[in-house]
Amino acid sequence: MSHLGRPKTGPEDKFSLKHLVKHLSDLLDGAPVLFANDCIGEQAYLTADMMREGEVLLLENLRFYKEEEKGDEAFAEKLSKLGDVYVNDAFGTAHRAHASTAVIAKFFLPIKECSAC
Repeated sequence: MSHLGRPKTGPEDKFSLKHLVKHLSDLLDGAPVLFANDCIGEQAYLTADMMREGEVLLLENLRFYKEEEKGDEAFAEKLSKLGDVYVNDAFGTAHRAHASTAVIAKFFLPIKECSAC
């Protein structure tokens, strides 16, 4: 899940992440990249549920929802249902109180340090 740009009125093709599917697959050595036309909702959940090992799911731009930048807890909970593990690697936006950064983590159990690692 990610965002692109600052869409003002909801979905706009120029801000869609669908344009990144091939590039992401290339960066991942040809791994199959599935695309969900929405970042929440039935299509996203069904796509996530049908994934096979080695596949990657790219969700549509989070910023198509105003709830993302508002840090909406209900929106964050919907996003959390799409995965088992949450990793925030967005250093440039990690400080923002957005749903996909500050709020979503509360819906995942913390991973304890591995004493054997």
